[in-house]
Formats: sequence, C-alpha cells, structure tokens
Amino acid sequence: MGAEDETIKTMWGNGQTFGQIGKALNMTRSAVAGRIHRMREKGLIGAYVVPYKVAKMPVQAPIPVVEKPAPAPKPEVIAKPPKNGVALLNLKENGCRYAIYSRGTRHLFCGEPKLNGFSYCEEHNKLVWIKPRAAIKTWDQRR
Repeated sequence: MGAEDETIKTMWGNGQTFGQIGKALNMTRSAVAGRIHRMREKGLIGAYVVPYKVAKMPVQAPIPVVEKPAPAPKPEVIAKPPKNGVALLNLKENGCRYAIYSRGTRHLFCGEPKLNGFSYCEEHNKLVWIKPRAAIKTWDQRR
C-alpha cells in the first residue's frame, strides 16, 4: 500500500468525503471513490459512518386524554317490502315488471296486468316512458 492509500485511509477514517480527499490528493472524486471501493473489497478499510448528532426534544407535559362519551346508538331502519309486491319467479307472463322494492338479493315487482306491447302496467308506463316532443317538420313541410 502506497502513501496515497494511507492518506486516503486516514482521511476516510476521519470522515472526509470523496471530493475533499480528491482535492487534497489532486485526484478526481470518482478516482477516490474507486480506490476506496477496492480497499473495502480487500478489507483494508471499513464502511464510512456519518457521524450525526441526535437532537434532544424538550420534555413536554403529557397531553391529557379527554374521553368522549359514546354516541347514542342510531335506530336501525329496516325497509320492509311492500305487501303487494311479487317476486320475479312468481310473476305471471303478463305481469308488470316495474321494480317496487330492491334490497340485497330480494326484488319485488308490481305484478299488475301490463299494457299490450309494453313491460309495465298503465301507471308505471307513464313513469317510465317519456312522450316525445312534437314531431319536427321535415324540410318539405316547412315550405
């Protein structure tokens, strides 16, 4: 090991950076890094440990814990299915398919006789189908 290696070893042990060692020995930072890397592989020097100071936190009085009262339990609202609803499997071929209740896997439909050509009874057909606006005149009719 040469004199440069000894200088690198002592400066590295004192906590100098690659750049500081390179300036002192008139070498590039990368050249110093390579030399230190090879010295570490051979076991000639140990890893660089950055000395740091642990800042002491001022001791504060503990924050008092204020226990909040437990909230009053909310009344559970359970939607009950309407009495006149029909399950899908019980719907007749001409029964209205308008869903009047749906909760989880339970679905109930209106079941009233549906209008001819529609899936809904007269009441629900009015809710579902919107009347189209007045027909727009064609170009020929505008003249």
